[in-house]
Amino acid sequence: MWNHLFYFSQALKTHLVPADLSEIVREYVLKEYGCSPDAIENRPDLYLDPGGMICIGEGRETFQIQEQIFINSEHILDVLEMWNLAKKISEDLYKVYLNNYQVLILPANSYLEIGAWLVANKAVGHMAKSELIAALSGAIAMRPLVEPILEEN
Repeated sequence: MWNHLFYFSQALKTHLVPADLSEIVREYVLKEYGCSPDAIENRPDLYLDPGGMICIGEGRETFQIQEQIFINSEHILDVLEMWNLAKKISEDLYKVYLNNYQVLILPANSYLEIGAWLVANKAVGHMAKSELIAALSGAIAMRPLVEPILEEN
């Protein structure tokens, strides 16, 4: 189970936290930023998704990295890049900025295991990105970006 900690009134990024670490993270945020969550939402699963473009198409593959942690193949490279920018906030916790509005807090062992999985599956991420780009290129190439202006003589 995951907790989604919302900090609306303080304009702080929301935090995604394993439920068993929720209290530790709340204390950390209170100490570091002087904020308590305005709302807490429970989630059964976590999808590592950097956000951005939505593209529905064939060939999407979802992987289960750990219990209750999933990732789509086209997100592997982006999440790996974010993983490399993570911040160690204590001996046992890492902070990963998933996107512009969410922070993921993980125990060190989970952070390291997921990082190893992402590195081991880089080729899958490259293939998925290539297929996505090819699919989008074909769709974009079919439509002109600017409609031609036709003059009658």
